[in-house]
Parts: sequence; C-alpha cells; structure tokens
Amino acid sequence: MIGYAGLIIVLILVLIVVSWRFSGYVILPENKDIQTMFLEEENKGNIIIEDFEKISKSDFSITTDDGLTLSGQWLYPKKPSRKVVIFCHGFGVNRVGSIKYIKPYLRRGYNAIIYDNRNAGNSEKRFTTMGFAEKNDLKKVLDYAYQVLGSE
Repeated sequence: MIGYAGLIIVLILVLIVVSWRFSGYVILPENKDIQTMFLEEENKGNIIIEDFEKISKSDFSITTDDGLTLSGQWLYPKKPSRKVVIFCHGFGVNRVGSIKYIKPYLRRGYNAIIYDNRNAGNSEKRFTTMGFAEKNDLKKVLDYAYQVLGSE
C-alpha cells in the first residue's frame, strides 16, 4: 500500500513541476527585440527592411487599463483615408511579425496599425495573459484609432 501512495506522491510532484515550468514559459515567454525580429524576418524573405523604411509612419504609445505602456506604429497609405486595419502579432514575437501582411492593405488605401502586445517588443514587460488582458489592450488601440480618425 505504501508503494502506491509513494508512486502517487511522486507523480503529483512531477505534475506540479512540469506545470510550473510550462506556466512560466506561457506567461513569461522569451522576447525578441525589434531589431532582431527585423533581421530574422528579412533573412526568411518575409520583409525587405528598405521597403518598410519608405512607408510613411508615426510611432505612438498607449496606456492600458492596468497601467502598462504599449508601443506601436501607425502606417499611412499614399492617399489619406479613414479606413484602418489593426494587426495583432502572435505569441513569442512582436509587431515586426505583422509587417509582411501590410502591403495589400496600404495599396487599397487602409491605414495600418501594428503594435507590440504587453510583454513583447518595445511595450512594457509584465505577464502575458493569453488574451485575458490583451483583449482590453486591443480595445485601447481601437479607441486610439477612433480618437485619431473620429467615430464617423
């Protein structure tokens, strides 16, 4: 009987350690800085840095509901427009990962917003919440777009 109890205790401890390690990876992923991502994306053939530099753009930052500062860029089409598309990058990367998708939107006259989620790129570092807080962060970016373009 002690053998089974010992085995169960060992399995529970292993499960706790594995869960703890995995949760650390999820809420505090390894972050790549903007310059590293630019070079990686260019080496993969996903972007051409010189082409991106030619796009008219401005930097912005917003403050989240819980006080973090998020960093982003507003990219402008050749002709002024009130249309806008907001790009959200994936897990473990930053806004540079969205650049490969913006050209068709700019050509069609959309403003493009790319920004770094919390704990990514140039945004403030705190736990990644896998969407729980990030949904509110996206709402803040949307509110910023309405502030710039108006709500009509």
